[in-house]
Amino acid sequence: MRAQTAAPGVADFQRLWLEIAYGRVRPLLGGVEVSAAEWFATFRACVILLRLGLPRVLRRLRTPPAWCGQALMKEQSERGARGARFSWGPASAEAASAFLWVVMPLLEATDVRELSKKVAPLARAAIDEGCFEARPLGRLAVPEVFAEAVGVHARVGSGIRSPWWRGVSR
Repeated sequence: MRAQTAAPGVADFQRLWLEIAYGRVRPLLGGVEVSAAEWFATFRACVILLRLGLPRVLRRLRTPPAWCGQALMKEQSERGARGARFSWGPASAEAASAFLWVVMPLLEATDVRELSKKVAPLARAAIDEGCFEARPLGRLAVPEVFAEAVGVHARVGSGIRSPWWRGVSR
């Protein structure tokens, strides 16, 4: 088994992810307390949006380190963004680290406006790729605060709707 050192920040993100999974931390999203199930649905939604927006989304993110961009592009070639497997778990530890590196800072937003600003690169890239209404997204029970933050990126008059436009979870 090959051992690697985690990229800076990834271990802290993973620790927080695990703390939420084990119920030791009550998650906040956009300044709103949400259930762990809603938080994880939001994390998964962000990962799906990230996958749908590749490779375009990489130019819109805060400068991702080379390892992150490489892991995401390898993930795309292995899982495929348009195939039936794009909503599956990561294909490698490197891809899991890249998802943590990109998504966790987005979920640390302190209010809905900041959350909307942080998810903009993912939402806009998915829109540009014509994938914003992907079926797996609409099936995720995301909290209202996330649905609102993402929904503002659907262009008015374009016919594009948020995956959660008909309603949101509790």
